Amino acid sequence: MVNFILSPAWFIGIDAGFETVTMAVAALIALTSLKFYRLSNMKKYYYFGMAFGLLATAFATKVFTNLIIYYNFIEQNSFGIAQTVHKAIGPATNFFSTGLLGYRLLTLGALLILYLLLSRKIRTSRSIKSLLIYFVLIASVFSTQVTIVFHLTAAAFLFFISMLTLKKYYQRRAKNAKYTLAAFSMLTISQLIFIPGIYFPLAYVVAQVVQLAGFITMLFTFRKVKNEKN
Repeated sequence: MVNFILSPAWFIGIDAGFETVTMAVAALIALTSLKFYRLSNMKKYYYFGMAFGLLATAFATKVFTNLIIYYNFIEQNSFGIAQTVHKAIGPATNFFSTGLLGYRLLTLGALLILYLLLSRKIRTSRSIKSLLIYFVLIASVFSTQVTIVFHLTAAAFLFFISMLTLKKYYQRRAKNAKYTLAAFSMLTISQLIFIPGIYFPLAYVVAQVVQLAGFITMLFTFRKVKNEKN
């Protein structure tokens, strides 16, 4: 069980709290985007909402998985949801791997949507989309055995998303684009910090803080856009 836990002992449970806030922020951004879509009928808001909805679901999956692992529900509880999960999925190792795969697949899928949206390739050919989806599937499955694969793939997606946001900022000089760039840059950095976090617990803590800051900055940007539209 201890092999599943990257967090230092004093941070166990706190990281789940951080990720719960991140999940809530992603859900708020998704709802705000869908509200913009209903008002403007612009597809970009629909896809943005879809991406952040996937991220919210991803973090919900991760929080649930981590809490079950942290508190050893599967092996110690003989009642309620823990018993149901145990019977349905099997030992703790299988449960953790299944939850981890779900989280990473949803996260990389969301980042793929954001990349296609910002690169204006959301309507690209089905063959290219299929190839990218295949890449996301392979990276997600392989990352359950080699964690660094997920963080490198997520960092790569976020880096290119940041570069596209930077290009947009230089083209329009919009303040909101600057905040969006800051948010995606922090998310990119957080994924890179998660890599040494595999071996050094303190780096894991720093990565969690930076990731949360990135999502909060993104929410701040969306609130500004919403206020400007009202």
